[in-house]
Amino acid sequence: MQNTMKKGTLSLLTALLVMFVISSCSKDEAMVAQDQELLEETAFAENVFAQLDADVEDAIPVDALSSGRHGFYGFGFGFGNCMTRTVETPEDADYPKVITIEYDGSCTSNNGVVKSGKIIITLTGSPSEAGSQRIVTFEDFMVNGNLIEGTKTITFDGGKNYMCHLENGKITTPDGKVIIRESTRTRTQIAGEDTEDRSDDVFEITGTVTGETTDGLSYKKEIIEPLIVSRDCFWITQGVVETTVGDVVYTINFGDGTCDDIATKIENGVEEQITMDMHIRKMWHHKFKHHKG
Repeated sequence: MQNTMKKGTLSLLTALLVMFVISSCSKDEAMVAQDQELLEETAFAENVFAQLDADVEDAIPVDALSSGRHGFYGFGFGFGNCMTRTVETPEDADYPKVITIEYDGSCTSNNGVVKSGKIIITLTGSPSEAGSQRIVTFEDFMVNGNLIEGTKTITFDGGKNYMCHLENGKITTPDGKVIIRESTRTRTQIAGEDTEDRSDDVFEITGTVTGETTDGLSYKKEIIEPLIVSRDCFWITQGVVETTVGDVVYTINFGDGTCDDIATKIENGVEEQITMDMHIRKMWHHKFKHHKG
């Protein structure tokens, strides 16, 4: 009887241990999934919204620019051959202007980024006039199958600074998951304003983002070192974004100013180099699948 009881107790302890190990592994994999998605969403969102600013700048007619600047380094990083632009202006006034950019379904850049749908820009006045705004909305606008929604309002101070506010921002991934995003940022031109060519324009971006992950977790992103966006580079070249979810902090360092798709993720003081992509994918799944055999 004693042996039977011992065997039963041992079996129960073994079963509990196995369940604990399985549960721990599942939690570890879930944390890796969450970490990876947050990192991918951060890199994707920062790059795609930075490029949207370039799309908007390129779409503005020359006569709407206070400096009279002209020329650009290829519309929207090489989308000029597969997009159309229309401009609506009141008959008896210069403003408001409504500019619509429309990408066809096969509009692909040299970097393999596909855009489709419309970006609609309403200009209330000249950027040289303090208080003038650009109000940007989207209609079925997608970047690599990710649906972009929201209203981005850019308010000018009459100088080099723009206040940018994104309301009701939402990214819906190809598999139907939703990322909520709202942001308040300041964008300052730090180079290129004294030349006619827009390709030498460089901007510095600061500010914060709040929202929810695809799992419904609230997050806050803060630019702790200004992001540097150059019009002659497809990627953000410099700056540090810190993401906080609960008590956990994830950091992405976009680099030292070199134009490349390399960034560094930092978690618990451990640094790891990553390659940025204009997708949001569950790379962790493939990683574990490969690891397991």
